Amino acid sequence: MGTFTLGMAASNLRAATGYEIQTLTRDPANPDRRMLFSPNILKVPAGSRITFTPTDPGHNVQTTPGMLPDGAAAWRFGFGKSGSVTLSSPGFYGYHCMPHRSMGMVGLIIVEGAGMKANLAAAKAVRQPGKAGAVWADLWAKAEALV
Repeated sequence: MGTFTLGMAASNLRAATGYEIQTLTRDPANPDRRMLFSPNILKVPAGSRITFTPTDPGHNVQTTPGMLPDGAAAWRFGFGKSGSVTLSSPGFYGYHCMPHRSMGMVGLIIVEGAGMKANLAAAKAVRQPGKAGAVWADLWAKAEALV
């Protein structure tokens, strides 16, 4: 019985470090909301694996220049393609869908750890096109409540 409990605890630990973000053309809960990531903000421990899952072939996912911690690698997943990234460097990671960025299809991942806020000012300073600016204002307000 003890081994089973230990095994379940280890299994739950592994599950807790994996996260999924969906690319959506329409929010199933509110069809008036279009072009979004769900969720569009996550706070995760360092070493977490994030999987981006497409729900429509018209979306891609890529890091936003200027919105990565120092030393963190950029990523880009093709249109309609799923992809995963393991985030080890603490800080703020901005990402977007290239054709829908100006429509506000952007997101933020906050990776916890020492030095987490080192790239915060630089990430906030990145200029955002179109509706992305308003979505980022909302994301930064939510981020302040999380950190």
